[in-house]
Amino acid sequence: MNDKTPKMKKVLIISDQKPGHFNQSIGICALLNENIGIKYTIVEMHWRINALRFLFRIISRMLCKNLTNFNAKLIVSFFKKINVSGYDLLIASGGNTFFINAALSKLNGIPNIQLGSPRGIKSELFNAHLTAQRYSNSENNIVYDVTPNKYSPKACMSKNEVEKNILLLFGGNGMGYEYLDRDVKNITETMNTLTKKNKKQLICVTSRRSKESHENILIENLNNLSKRSIWFHRGGENANLRDLFSLSDFIFVTEDSAMMISESISSGKIVTTLFPEKVVTPERYKNHIDLYLNKGFIFRSKIGDQLVLRKNNDHSQKIEESRKKLLNQILCNIDLR
Repeated sequence: MNDKTPKMKKVLIISDQKPGHFNQSIGICALLNENIGIKYTIVEMHWRINALRFLFRIISRMLCKNLTNFNAKLIVSFFKKINVSGYDLLIASGGNTFFINAALSKLNGIPNIQLGSPRGIKSELFNAHLTAQRYSNSENNIVYDVTPNKYSPKACMSKNEVEKNILLLFGGNGMGYEYLDRDVKNITETMNTLTKKNKKQLICVTSRRSKESHENILIENLNNLSKRSIWFHRGGENANLRDLFSLSDFIFVTEDSAMMISESISSGKIVTTLFPEKVVTPERYKNHIDLYLNKGFIFRSKIGDQLVLRKNNDHSQKIEESRKKLLNQILCNIDLR
């Protein structure tokens, strides 16, 4: 009797060791897994001679302009060996992974997905090149609405609790955002007013970017705190955001982290980003935030302003539709049957 169960597809994620990058690759695997069975493995890429990495990048970029088998072999020689035998798909994210992803795909005939701005690398070198904005007229360049991640509205459906929580994700300085002590105190004051008015508990999560002194201000001044709150500097490094998303109806997130924002949006909950009065952020990041705002994926609030629980009844549906659209676009470019 023939077993007609579809064969599990093996995916190799090429990682540059940056969590924000390989989490995007994991997000693509999670998306693909909704349509076909996916089993992924993560392998770290390393330059063969780290002291020559700058030179290797320059040469690799030049070789990618005419990626013959010979040029692909040269590129592969710049990296420590990566075994791609038995894999059905390569996925990578981040500037340093472009070269090795393109070269390994060329030499081994394995379809590939690349995430990130190309920096001069042609989208045609990848079966699917996923970006936040269009860089090429090629059909291979697929523009997503929300940066891929491992969360979805279905995965983060609210649990059966009478009172849903408010979730505060607090990051730290970065991307041109700087939080002063008074900013953190303003957050505590406005959050206290919000939770008291709406009779809701607050789950607070800090991150590795959070200053310990700022974390202490939050702990000492926030009222109505849930015991589920996670404090990075007090041993809470491994926050299970899926569980916290499912326990919350509203998310407030500091605007310094693209990953925290995209994960919050993808949960299907109502998201408000918090920003200080003075921000000097790169234009590309500003455009990214504006894109989310214009699509109705987030609300924005300046720190210190009164906070409100906003409504967006079709938000979860819009996120699911966006994910389905991206999945279909990828599958049109990559045959994994």
